[in-house]
Amino acid sequence: MNASPSLRDLAKIANVDVSTVSRALHNDPRVSDKRIKEIKGLARRMGYRQKPLRSQKTRAIGLLIGTAPSVQQNTIGENFLERVSLMVQQELGSRNYHVNIECVSRKTSAPKLPAFSIENRIDGVLVLGHPDAKIIELLRTQQRPIVGINDSSARIGVPCLLSNPRPAINEAVRRFSDWGHRRYAPLLNEPDYPTSRARAESFKKILDKLDIPCHTIKYSKNKCSLPSELENNNNTQAGIILHGLPEEVAGGREAVRCLLAGKFPPTALLFCNDWMALGGLFELKANNRSVPDEFSILGHDDIPFCKDFSPSLSSISRSEHELVKNAVEILLSSLEGKTVPAEDVLLDGTICWRDSTGKLKLK
Repeated sequence: MNASPSLRDLAKIANVDVSTVSRALHNDPRVSDKRIKEIKGLARRMGYRQKPLRSQKTRAIGLLIGTAPSVQQNTIGENFLERVSLMVQQELGSRNYHVNIECVSRKTSAPKLPAFSIENRIDGVLVLGHPDAKIIELLRTQQRPIVGINDSSARIGVPCLLSNPRPAINEAVRRFSDWGHRRYAPLLNEPDYPTSRARAESFKKILDKLDIPCHTIKYSKNKCSLPSELENNNNTQAGIILHGLPEEVAGGREAVRCLLAGKFPPTALLFCNDWMALGGLFELKANNRSVPDEFSILGHDDIPFCKDFSPSLSSISRSEHELVKNAVEILLSSLEGKTVPAEDVLLDGTICWRDSTGKLKLK
């Protein structure tokens, strides 16, 4: 037998079909963990080496979407993943490509290759929604171009298009300060997401330049405690990053509920998405608190409904169409043989100021 056996050789020895061997080597979920371990062990012992992918193009792109349980169960239609996945299909469709979509968990103990990379011939992969980095590592072994959307090259090792939060956050903090606010609170969900981490880091750097102290608080089961120095002095200027909040509307309500439990809560609230901002608005209204007279609310994503809320919602637009367009262009350039470094390409967001933000009017 040759030094490098074929899949057929492995299948014959393992007494299984060739397709089973291929699936096992790619961690296909349809093959049991025990069988995967057996076949991989056999492949190692026999010195099997995976052959490079054929160069024939299929004009198909895989879109890998990482989702959290709360997003999978979400009934709200206008979330970021849905909007961007539709934009990806439209952008690639206009270039005569079709898209194979697969959703996976953001965290998994047993990462496996997406089915589209095994069953379907695809030319490249776009990554969205922060899927487990180990899955991307498996995909990279297949030698296909991969580009991340709103992800980090440091996390997944491929070129990524990422919104740059710093200019918008800098503008927001300075304007809130001019309006009389003295405490500012970014309200974030999962702190390990590249987008959440980038916003928190940008916020800290801006406050540091302004010589304003910043505190980070982790949300835990309806509880969060403000530092004692903030509870005892309403004149202390400070930033408060509250992270670990639930997704969507519920997370916004929980954030405001926790902050209102303090004696002197932050009055300038920067939510990580518009649905959380809407939840915060609901909770403030339920507690008879005025927006924007007592609290200013700034969302993120600038979804189409922002202008229809009451009051209309100020929001940071992160140019989702530009993220998608640039990601597709980078991926297609890679398919044409251009070398693209695994680094972040940053696109600045802009603020759409509306009625949910304004001058602080103390009672």
